[in-house]
Amino acid sequence: KPKKLVGFAPEPEEDLREHHKYLEHRKKENSKSNPLGKLPDKLAYLYQGSCREGLAASRSLPPLKTSKNLKLKDIPDRPSRPVKEISIANSRTVMNFHYFEIKFPLPSNMLLVDALYASVSTLDMGKLIRYTYNLSDEKVGLGYNFVGVVSKAGRNYKLSEFAEGTKVFGVVNPALRKGVLQTCIALGPSDYVVAISEEDFSVVEGVEVRFKAVTVDSFAVEDQPETDEPTPPEDDTKPSKLKLHPKASYAIEDVLTPMAKFATFGSLYCRAKQALQTVEKAIQSRRNANVLINGADTCLGFTIMQVLASSLYIRDLLSFHVIAVVQNKNVARIQALISQLGPSNTRRFTIVPFDEVNGDLYLRGEVVPIEYKSTEDFTFDVVQAVLAGHRTPATRSNADPRLDLFVDIIGSRKMFQVSKMLCEIPSLNNEAVLSVFSKEKEPLFMILMKPKSSGCAYVAYRDFHTPEPTYLMDPLSSETKTLLNPWSYGWALGLANLFVSRYNYYEKIELEARSEWLREALQLVRNGELKVVVDKVVDWRNNFRREISRMQATDGCIVFKIETF
Repeated sequence: KPKKLVGFAPEPEEDLREHHKYLEHRKKENSKSNPLGKLPDKLAYLYQGSCREGLAASRSLPPLKTSKNLKLKDIPDRPSRPVKEISIANSRTVMNFHYFEIKFPLPSNMLLVDALYASVSTLDMGKLIRYTYNLSDEKVGLGYNFVGVVSKAGRNYKLSEFAEGTKVFGVVNPALRKGVLQTCIALGPSDYVVAISEEDFSVVEGVEVRFKAVTVDSFAVEDQPETDEPTPPEDDTKPSKLKLHPKASYAIEDVLTPMAKFATFGSLYCRAKQALQTVEKAIQSRRNANVLINGADTCLGFTIMQVLASSLYIRDLLSFHVIAVVQNKNVARIQALISQLGPSNTRRFTIVPFDEVNGDLYLRGEVVPIEYKSTEDFTFDVVQAVLAGHRTPATRSNADPRLDLFVDIIGSRKMFQVSKMLCEIPSLNNEAVLSVFSKEKEPLFMILMKPKSSGCAYVAYRDFHTPEPTYLMDPLSSETKTLLNPWSYGWALGLANLFVSRYNYYEKIELEARSEWLREALQLVRNGELKVVVDKVVDWRNNFRREISRMQATDGCIVFKIETF
């Protein structure tokens, strides 16, 4: 029987096309209505069958970016602020301009101040000697006093008195390498900053901060004839070839502007308070003070005398006696200062030169040697100065004229550390003297000071072993922190004074500052009770090495105008 062949009929083409159209239409509808179609491609595995295909077809993804190896030059720079400063690598290198950058954003507890003026005094030069070897990459700056405007403030200062645009002055942390001869100063929590209000600025603008004393030219043959016509003022705005260095090209007027006045008194007042705070308890208990300043003709000596005579101590001090030991050529300046302080029976000042007038002839500019007084003559003058001003013979029972505070600024070894008995000096061998001072053989400063139990103090701003009175900087600022000198360490100072020394000794070579001291100084300046000896005001681009060398050779203070950088 023949086999029967079975096959499939050909599919109808028309029905097949309609079926595929129906499937495509269904895919589109499902892709629009299904909420899973909005999910990313990573969740496409959730779709089954046509849903997955519909999602893939409905979404057109951008092409993936190929990874690119970035080079250092392709990375953008971090925002920063360029800074120009005067600094040194260590004390053996030459001082010069250096440049660095301050990176942004600032830490939350920092301020960025655009410096306008900064001052450098002789005592500030001791900072350079500390860094004979500087193992850090950070340069050693110079100066402590600054004034400027806040340009950037950290997050903690945004809503405080130190907001951006505020005028400020202050003292940088003396323990850091940072100086103030910078176009922009980064200030942290350890620095001491005071905001300048509009009232402070307007008051200080009308106050004369610069001390001026009349000096007489020793080479003047005759005085100028007196006339009724006023002398025309000199035009200081024009550069003078006699006053400026031949290479100087940035001449400015030697006048303290209102902003420059705020950069003159901060560190000097803090140094003066370092000495006076050692005897504050004794002053408050006795209501009087006897102070000897060895080097009262220095900028620091001027400041201590003014602070003692100011309204700051008018409640604690009913009377005081200041003995100013100075160089003979500076007696006229000290007398001019004393006349401004208003001496009286309760505010006594006595001047004692430590040298004689040199009668030899010397040419102008030639170094005149100092003729020191003999030990007996100087001792007699100092003892008479201590006893001066007492109405009745001074005894231990009625009024003790001995010193509460001995301040050494220029060195005391030659004049005050010589051991001697007062009875050996014929002019002092009397009952009026021996009834007050010790009869034992002791150094002169110990004979002049009150007992240790009374709270008296010896404050040294220079090395105790400085051989002669001198205003030079290098020999006076030698580092004295050795293992054999416990007085140079704060933690051992109290123990040394308690068990080792027969008197209270304090070394104040390093500057200490406080914000409240700066506010006190500002108030005294506003009252016209505090003035500063300023040698000159110069642009810091005008041969700054010469000006700084002058500060190392003699006592003084220079205000530098900082350029905009």
